[in-house]
Amino acid sequence: MIKAVVFDLDDTLCKIGKGIQKKDISLLKAIEKANVRVIIASGKPTYYLCGFFRQVGLKKPILIGENGGDVQFGISLPPRERFTLPYSEVAKTNVEFFRTAISKACPNLFWQPNRVGLGMFPKDRRETAKITKIIEENRDKLTDVSVFYYSDAIDIIPSEINKYNSLQCLCNKLDIAQDEIIAVGDGANDYPMFNFAKISYGVKVKDETKVTKNFDTINDVLQYILENNI
Repeated sequence: MIKAVVFDLDDTLCKIGKGIQKKDISLLKAIEKANVRVIIASGKPTYYLCGFFRQVGLKKPILIGENGGDVQFGISLPPRERFTLPYSEVAKTNVEFFRTAISKACPNLFWQPNRVGLGMFPKDRRETAKITKIIEENRDKLTDVSVFYYSDAIDIIPSEINKYNSLQCLCNKLDIAQDEIIAVGDGANDYPMFNFAKISYGVKVKDETKVTKNFDTINDVLQYILENNI
C-alpha cells in the first residue's frame, strides 16, 4: 500500500520558473484525497516552497528544502513543525570556506536564502567560470561536501544532506516503510531518493537504470500513479 509520494519540483512538477499546470494540480489533489501524503523535495529552500504551494491547495503537504537539509510540515510561516538534518563540523567549515571565497570573487552573486548549504545563481558564464574555478582549485575543501551543477544554479551542500537521508528520517517519523513510498524526479540530485524508495518514476531521466519507469511528462506520471499504485 502506498502511503506517500515524494516529488522533485523544478523540471519535474513544473518547468524552472513556471507554475504547476492546473490539470496536474487536480491530479496531485486526487492523490492526497486518496489518503496519500504528498511530499515535495527540492533544492529550493522551504521558505520558497511555502509561497509556491500556497496557491496549489494541498491540505497537508510536507516540504523538504535544500536537497534534504530542511524539512517542514505544511506551508505556514512560522512552521508548526520542522527539523534540520545533522551534518559534520568538517562540512560546516568547508561550506563556510566556499561561501567566503566565492563572495569575494563574485560580490554581486545572488545567493539563495538557505539554512544549511549554499545555493548560487550566476548571472552569466563569467560568474559561473569563477565559481567553478574556485571549486576546482580547492578540491581539498570538498571533504564531506557535495557540489551540484544545474542549468541555472550551483549548490554546495554537506554530503550528509541529501534526499535519501531526509526521506529516511521523515519516514521514520511518519511510520512509512520504503516500499510504501514513490519517488518522482528528473535529475542527479534525485538519485538518492530513487535509491530510498522501492518505486521510482522519472520525468525524462537520462539514466533510465536509476528509475523503475521513465515518463515523458509529469502528467503521465500522475495519471499512472492514480491508475496503478493507489
